Amino acid sequence: MTVPALQPDVASLRLGQLPAVLRPLLSAVRWQPSIGAIALAALLLALKADDLDSDGTALMLLRGVAALLALGAAFLLDDTAANTLAASPTSLAWRRSHRLALLAVLVGTPWTLAVLAVQSRGTDVPIAGLSLELVALLAVGLATGASITRWTDAPEPGVLVAPLTVGTLLTASRLPEQWALLVPPGRLWGPAHERWALLLAVAVLVFLQCTRDPAHPRLRIDQIGGSSRLRRPRARHQTSG
Repeated sequence: MTVPALQPDVASLRLGQLPAVLRPLLSAVRWQPSIGAIALAALLLALKADDLDSDGTALMLLRGVAALLALGAAFLLDDTAANTLAASPTSLAWRRSHRLALLAVLVGTPWTLAVLAVQSRGTDVPIAGLSLELVALLAVGLATGASITRWTDAPEPGVLVAPLTVGTLLTASRLPEQWALLVPPGRLWGPAHERWALLLAVAVLVFLQCTRDPAHPRLRIDQIGGSSRLRRPRARHQTSG
């Protein structure tokens, strides 16, 4: 009778590695543009603090904050060591998950503070819809950056993602009514945010596809007697009749 080998808890091991990767992550990620975007967003809200009592002005200011945060986040996939790390045993998805965690902090914190600043003035602004717009913009930027690095091997896609993000916003502001994205609250709000949700879904799918390791072989895992084996699929042999 064979006793199954004890398998280590992979999730616990990965979580234990987080402190060790935090310092090199901060040195590798271009987080400075996000800090600059946060500073500009804070300055924008400070300069327009007296106008936050207006629903229309508050809506425009929050959209401006979202645009600045999305521009700052455009550089978070920049990685000059990407080609070197491609040969490491750590998967691309795991490496990028660290950057996504940092993105959540650098965007989620100032966005929450901006929303609280607006709500403190008693303005009626649809926060859920504006948050969806922000997340969709971030996803489009990440998908664009991941696509650039996947198909061109460019280690710093941010220089292209940032102007493309600006182009996306300009295009969204000029779309005809049946395709409008940046609309005021009213009858067009619901259909416009259905399109935002669709844009978000497509961007997430593109990002996930481009985050797969391109050189990762398709292996099959067989569990036999508690041990794991990696086995390549057998090739089909053709016999001549």
